[in-house]
Amino acid sequence: MVIYSFFNGKPWEKNSFAKEVAEYISLKYPELEIDNKNIKYDFKEMNYIATLKTTQEIKFHVKDYNGSLEDDYYVSIWNTKVSNELTSLIRKKDKEGSARYFIEGISNDEMKKYKDYSLHSELSHEIQTHSKIFIYFSNDFSGSSHQLQNCYEIIEEVKEKKREANIVFFFRKSPMIVINIDQLDKVKDRKDIENFIVDIDSILK
Repeated sequence: MVIYSFFNGKPWEKNSFAKEVAEYISLKYPELEIDNKNIKYDFKEMNYIATLKTTQEIKFHVKDYNGSLEDDYYVSIWNTKVSNELTSLIRKKDKEGSARYFIEGISNDEMKKYKDYSLHSELSHEIQTHSKIFIYFSNDFSGSSHQLQNCYEIIEEVKEKKREANIVFFFRKSPMIVINIDQLDKVKDRKDIENFIVDIDSILK
């Protein structure tokens, strides 16, 4: 029982936290309809984390931070919206591919300012530089002109849709392609992609 509680927390504490989260959400976001809620115990941080999903498919988290609850709802709005948009784009080139967009190191309160914005270019420069796009292809990296062209076209569409961010292309096996936001303008055609190929296997050896 002691070992179980160490890794999973105590049932009564979990129930108490769930009630606190429900009250917190009802007060802070009375307009939200929660479709699903999952409570887990983080034994490393020794606290509980709630993962909630709204009826609009926005998944966000609530956790205890220094004795008070905090969430990442406004950050998650952007993460979900842009990730879904980019995944639809990737699927045109790779039916099993996907994309993940996320913002690091920016508070939920800061992102609240942008809750009604739609263009990534409308975000502050700091937020843009803290944004990342991970693109996952289901095949191995071959370095073929067709594969590089796909990457180039994705970058061009990201620019066109004003979603500039730090971009990483992942393949089933190393290498990967890493392009920082301030390097995007250096990509003029598919051949330029070769300058950003990173072989992780050789680095780790």
